[in-house]
Amino acid sequence: MTKIKNVLVTGGSGYIGNSLIKLLKDNKINVFITSRNPEWGLNLWLKKEVINKKIFKNIDTVFHLIGHAHDISNSKANEAKYDYVNVELTRLVVEAAENQGVRNFIYLSSTKAIGASNIKEEISEYFQSSPKDIYGKTKRKAELFLLNFAKNSAMDISIIRSPLVYGKNVKGNLKKMIRGIKVNKFPRLKVNNKRSMIHVDDLCRAMFLVANSISENKIFLVTDCFVYSTSNIYDTISSALNKKNSTRNFPLLLLLVLAYFGSFINYLFRFPFDKKMYDKLTQNEYFSSIEIKKLGFVPKNSFYTSINEMINVNYEH
Repeated sequence: MTKIKNVLVTGGSGYIGNSLIKLLKDNKINVFITSRNPEWGLNLWLKKEVINKKIFKNIDTVFHLIGHAHDISNSKANEAKYDYVNVELTRLVVEAAENQGVRNFIYLSSTKAIGASNIKEEISEYFQSSPKDIYGKTKRKAELFLLNFAKNSAMDISIIRSPLVYGKNVKGNLKKMIRGIKVNKFPRLKVNNKRSMIHVDDLCRAMFLVANSISENKIFLVTDCFVYSTSNIYDTISSALNKKNSTRNFPLLLLLVLAYFGSFINYLFRFPFDKKMYDKLTQNEYFSSIEIKKLGFVPKNSFYTSINEMINVNYEH
């Protein structure tokens, strides 16, 4: 039995948004999405930098998925875009939602907001450090604003922190990794780090569960409860692509040299590998899901059981 009936999804045309909308419609929820294209959905803007509050009328739940990520530029203009999209826009949307009597506000954040850097232990919702990059900093800034806003609001505000997302039509670095392995341009690395991930459908199920629960303005970490390493992610992809398992590993010291070289060259022109990418491949990002489990969340998928849907969709041609 669901308590939500009329839902507005910002960023509904994105990877996670598409999966969430399907889940909501399967549960007979009235779904509205925001889009600059009138054929896709409602316009979030009344005029420049003024939210169209009317679109929140009769809405009981908002899933705020809009965010700015994956832009590696370090320019001041880009930092301003991160701050506007991830922080200021979040403020405008939650204020408009409250103004129109919305009861639930679900904010999709990221584990990058935690600021954990290569910590060996499992990280829970109760751990917090200083985010390292502009994406993590602005997501944390938005979280802090929402938590403070919730203290004087009748709305139930929940924050969902997601690690790396996989699934059908996978995007980002995992897609690049699969492509690289397929064409023999991604070497095997012997890295026994610990990483958490989540299937896109399980992430959406978790958001749906939180929206139908009394969350008391909490932060939730959502994972599939498996612990992965870069090596077994590589081996899983390689096996699914029917590649012969390599017995030779690319030297990590040489990879580190390439990473520093790439970071230096990036000041002059775009280089395909740098220290940030090296850290993503070698460091630990291992999280627990204590709070979401208390609501009864049980993930249905793992990277191992989902690999075929990823390679079959993305690499048929």
